[in-house]
Amino acid sequence: MELSAYQLTREDVRCAAWWIDEDDRRFRGHLAIAQALQAGSGWWAFVGRVLFVPPFRWVGGAVYPLIARWRHLLPGGTPACRT
Repeated sequence: MELSAYQLTREDVRCAAWWIDEDDRRFRGHLAIAQALQAGSGWWAFVGRVLFVPPFRWVGGAVYPLIARWRHLLPGGTPACRT
């Protein structure tokens, strides 16, 4: 599906992760990651729920820009992640 179908631009997805749920609610950055984790099971789902609760939500919001900036250096990162 094209980005325009989700009303997103290349710049939007270049800068942050996105999660759009079945009700068309949009989550960006650390909240998108939290939603993705919640969609899983076990400990990952628990971690996703925790990331929505202050102060973890605030910490996630502060840390996410650093992770996004340096994502090409993280495990599984590729040169394509640099852009």
